[in-house]
Amino acid sequence: MNKKIGIITFHAAENFGSALQAYALQKILQEYGFDVSIIDAILDLDMQQYNIFKTYLYLEHPKNLVRDILHFSYTKKRKTNFKMFKEQYMKLTPKKYHLGIDSLEELNSSFDIFVCGSDQIWNLNCTNGFVPEYFLDFVKNDRKKISYAPSMPCEISPQYYEKVRRSINRIDYVSVREKQTVKYLCESLKIDKNISNVLDPTLLLDKNIYIDDFKLVEDNEKYIFVYMLYDDNKRQMNKVIDLALELSKNKKLKVKYVYMNKIKKLKDAEFVLGIGPKEFLEMIYNAEYVITNSFHATVFSILFEKSFCVIKRIGSQSRMIELLHMIEMEKNLYSDSTSSWTMSKVQDNNILLLDTEKKKSRLFLEKALEITID
Repeated sequence: MNKKIGIITFHAAENFGSALQAYALQKILQEYGFDVSIIDAILDLDMQQYNIFKTYLYLEHPKNLVRDILHFSYTKKRKTNFKMFKEQYMKLTPKKYHLGIDSLEELNSSFDIFVCGSDQIWNLNCTNGFVPEYFLDFVKNDRKKISYAPSMPCEISPQYYEKVRRSINRIDYVSVREKQTVKYLCESLKIDKNISNVLDPTLLLDKNIYIDDFKLVEDNEKYIFVYMLYDDNKRQMNKVIDLALELSKNKKLKVKYVYMNKIKKLKDAEFVLGIGPKEFLEMIYNAEYVITNSFHATVFSILFEKSFCVIKRIGSQSRMIELLHMIEMEKNLYSDSTSSWTMSKVQDNNILLLDTEKKKSRLFLEKALEITID
């Protein structure tokens, strides 16, 4: 009988990267022959941001009501697309749990192995403090515990050091997504444990798996895909828009974009807010060029071998810089202070470098799961 694995991650977030990393990790573990389920556990506070009407914002920011009304149809469509994605591509536990309210201890009788990760489940800014379930505190000592590529992109308050240290020391095999996190956990939190640096799970799957699983079809329409996450740095946001307009003019290509609002300067572009994870992949798969400040849009631009440009974004630039540096594509990182940046396409040597890192990450999982590969 196949051993059962339970994954705890940000699977329910209506965010392309969150959904696709959850799918990817589940897929990888299934390929190894395990019976895998994603624990349907949600952090209610984190999920508020995906409400159609964000009433908790209206008192201090009344303009948000107007925005929510204007974007009602897009938000509703997005919720439908993400719901369909979860139903079709994720195997969830029959029971839903609300973190901080429901106990997860009963799951010890359902799974042999527990995996926490990937995504920013260890980013205490995202979770608004220490959430013990994301560190597998509910798992008993006789069950194997693995962390696979959780992200902790920024330093945490010293008040949480002891809790984080204790929890990570209980995990049997520890890995994180960023190299800087390995150093931070060992040197600042004094965790005396072997901590591996591994790739985001979306990078471990071959591009053909995404093409086949999601039935991606080549489209004859040529366009530039722009995917922007909100950034407080308005200057950087304007650079994304200006770059898209310049490229559109030079290449005579239409722009399709996803952002939290319609952008006046992109008046002739197609606003595609409301798409789901599958459509997000299709957008990148069929784009001639991709311009983004998103880590996962960068990931899939690389996997689908697109010409792309990455704009630095507060809070996530370190992982994008690290990824581009790893495959020697640092020049795809936009800089307005130099003309040396490019919008080049992934080449064979870049793929070879990525394959080397994939093998290292796979080896971590195989060791943790006690898998022997002939």
